[in-house]
Amino acid sequence: MGLGIKKGDKVTGDCSRFCGECANCRIDKNLCTTIEKFCITTDGASAEYIIRDAAYLYKAPENISLEFLSLAEPLAVAFHLLNKIKEALPDLGQKNILIFGAGPIGISALILLRNYFACEKISVFDIARNRIRLAETLGATIPKKRELAIDGEHSNYGSLYSGLKYDVVIETTGVADVIAATISLARPLGVIGLLGMVPKVTANFKNIVVKALKIVGSIGGTGEFLDIIDFIHKHPDLVKPMISHRYHIMDTRQAFEVASDVEQAHKILLYL
Repeated sequence: MGLGIKKGDKVTGDCSRFCGECANCRIDKNLCTTIEKFCITTDGASAEYIIRDAAYLYKAPENISLEFLSLAEPLAVAFHLLNKIKEALPDLGQKNILIFGAGPIGISALILLRNYFACEKISVFDIARNRIRLAETLGATIPKKRELAIDGEHSNYGSLYSGLKYDVVIETTGVADVIAATISLARPLGVIGLLGMVPKVTANFKNIVVKALKIVGSIGGTGEFLDIIDFIHKHPDLVKPMISHRYHIMDTRQAFEVASDVEQAHKILLYL
């Protein structure tokens, strides 16, 4: 990280400015006690040129595609959560997994689960047909909405094992009702991975206790960029489908208009 960078190198930048010295940084730099977030708490990158400390840059191979390198951030965010889930479930590759949301983060999770963690049983649900079609082409099973109906409280222990259940439920939408549904859809001893952020959720927390569920929250992708850059370099064809549109930077207004329509767009690329 930040070492050996010279003029002309291809790099990508971190999302977070961390101190690297506090107790939290020794465990997860995304939780630095003095963290700043580029584009959120500090000036971002909506400019032709920016200055970024080398400590927050990652050098990429010379022959990597800049287009695909631009996907490092969503892939790193998904990878950070998946590594946490893997710690809780070392046999992740054998598990039945559901991903809520087929946006860039959800699709990143799908690509990595299939091609890095060797998972085969992955379902993806989204209300946007465009996103569902992409998930299906990438190998996901698409459950029917009625199959994801919420159970409510379980009246007896036998009912915990009824219906369609998942060992892992990953939530990327940030929709309160969807977050609540993860508890119902997780099997006993299952893991719920949360990336979507919402202030308040009304949910059946009793089932967390009754099922002995693990809830794993995750933020950011710091610590994962080097592995993700290597993944992109080795597997460009796997990440290529994430980009749905390409626009010249002078057409940014049109790009944002298309990006707002989830039935058209997935990941928009701006180029000079």
